[in-house]
Amino acid sequence: MRHIVLVTTLEAVLESPDVAAKSLVAALLVSNDVRRDTEFVIVLEDKALVFMGRSIRQLRADERSAFGIIEKALRSRKRFPHTGVAVEAVQDPVKYIRRFPRPRLLAASRSGLPAVPSPPFTLVVPWKRDLARQWDEDATGSLMYPHHTIAVAHWIADVHSEGRRPPIR
Repeated sequence: MRHIVLVTTLEAVLESPDVAAKSLVAALLVSNDVRRDTEFVIVLEDKALVFMGRSIRQLRADERSAFGIIEKALRSRKRFPHTGVAVEAVQDPVKYIRRFPRPRLLAASRSGLPAVPSPPFTLVVPWKRDLARQWDEDATGSLMYPHHTIAVAHWIADVHSEGRRPPIR
């Protein structure tokens, strides 16, 4: 199982809904199918939105419908606002993230590819630099957009799972 955890704020999600939607799509879609072996989690200050690849329905590649699912989860008071989506209370984001298997900060810089472990793994993707420092004080460099980082991480993990090496030095 792959867990992709996007650490962000409600303000950032509402200011840039396209980035949130692209991150959801990058985490759960491959070609024209859903990655059944992946969960995508958006961790906010006080809640987590959990998108389960094995059971999510009506996720499409377009940003508008993807953000519609995110928005539905943000506005709902239900624990399960959409098929394959859960809303969980969060008191301490770092403690919440540490409950996943082998959490690892994944902040790929423009200067290099991230190191992606073999599954099962949890990749923690910070949306902003200050959020990366909450997780790892040594986080440096400029961040790529979360959806780019997620796509690259999936690509590396897919290549490794096929027994190949990425064709990049």
